[in-house]
Parts: sequence; structure tokens; C-alpha cells
Amino acid sequence: MSVGCETHSDDNLFGQLPPEEQAATKRRLDFLHLRKIDLADECLFLNQGDYLGESSLRELAYARQAGKKIRFLEWPSQWALEGEEVA
Repeated sequence: MSVGCETHSDDNLFGQLPPEEQAATKRRLDFLHLRKIDLADECLFLNQGDYLGESSLRELAYARQAGKKIRFLEWPSQWALEGEEVA
């Protein structure tokens, strides 16, 4: 499984929607990402410039709690724990 799109901005994706629909869409996407983690054997975090946003940090915590193998695009990463690796 992979990322759903290449943009990092919610506004680029669904900024034209009314605020309540934007919030509902964001909640559905957050839920989808957690389900993808459930199905995955490992998770690769695309920490370009060693940046992870709020949603990615929440997903990282979820993946760790689920015991998933964690990898990062860039290394060394401020987000990595012992035993996690670079892609």
C-alpha cells in the first residue's frame, strides 16, 4: 500500500469543500490510514527533510503500538527509536 496522493496540503485536495465537509473528509482519511497500518507488515514514513506532521506522528505512534516494523526515508531521524531503520 502506498500514499494516496503526492500533495501535502489538505487545501490542495479538498479546500473547495465547506468546512464541515473538509473536517469529515479528514476524519475518514485518518481512519483509512490507520486501517492501512493494520493491514501492513511494516510502515515506511516519508520524513523528507526529517519532517513528520501531526497526522504522521499519530500514525507512527499507532504503528509502534501495533508492533509494526518501522522504517524512515531519511536517516538519522529525530523520530526513530532503537531498532527502527532507514529505507
